[in-house]
Amino acid sequence: MGCHHNEKRLAAGGDGLPIRLSDPGICDADRLMLQLARHLFRDVAFPGHGDRQMAISVAQAGFGYGCGAAMVADLRHAILLLADTRRDVFHYHNPDCPGCSDRLSAAELMFLRLLQALRERQASAAAVNAMLLCEGNSYQAFLDVLARLYLPGRIGHDRT
Repeated sequence: MGCHHNEKRLAAGGDGLPIRLSDPGICDADRLMLQLARHLFRDVAFPGHGDRQMAISVAQAGFGYGCGAAMVADLRHAILLLADTRRDVFHYHNPDCPGCSDRLSAAELMFLRLLQALRERQASAAAVNAMLLCEGNSYQAFLDVLARLYLPGRIGHDRT
């Protein structure tokens, strides 16, 4: 599952806050990555809830059986690094609620913009979003782990 170059960049709504996840401009791979991240955010906040296994199942269904577990391991590592840098709570929506999961919090929008910048190989934009997500604290390790997800043959690349 990849993103096509002709899709529009992620934009904010008129109020400056996020558009819905179902709106145009967010590719399927980025939607799926946010769904995985939401399960892992909850896994970090509430261990033992079963979200890590759910994330692996979702990744295998969306990106292929062979890369699902490794992808989730990298994403979880990045989320743990992010959690270590933040003082404020990372606000995310419930991945199991259809109405809630279509909405984007400000932090989720920043996370999606970071993923989009990595996919599009825009190092400056990725660094800015990573720095903001890490609240100005050290962000390079977080960014490096997320960048591994966007290496050729992994997500964000068309496999056709």
